[in-house]
Amino acid sequence: MTEIKIDRTFVSELAKRPSKRVIVQAIIDLGTALGTTVVAEGVETEAQRAMLSEMGCPVGQGYFLGRPVDAETFASNHI
Repeated sequence: MTEIKIDRTFVSELAKRPSKRVIVQAIIDLGTALGTTVVAEGVETEAQRAMLSEMGCPVGQGYFLGRPVDAETFASNHI
C-alpha cells in the first residue's frame, strides 16, 4: 500500500462536525503508524489545509491546491 486517501466528504465537514475530525485524525494516525502517506482529497479552503496540516496530514488534493488540467497543459507547464 503506497497511500491512504481521506475522502472529500470528511474534509468538507472538518470545521463543522467534530465526529469528522475524530475520523480524519484516526485515519492520519493509522497511516502514520503504518508508515504510509496519507492524502486528503477535496481540500478547497486555506482553513481545511491548515487544519489537516495541524492534524499531521501534509499532503492534499483539491481546488485550493490546484485545478485539474489536461495532460498537454500539464506537460507544457512542467517539462
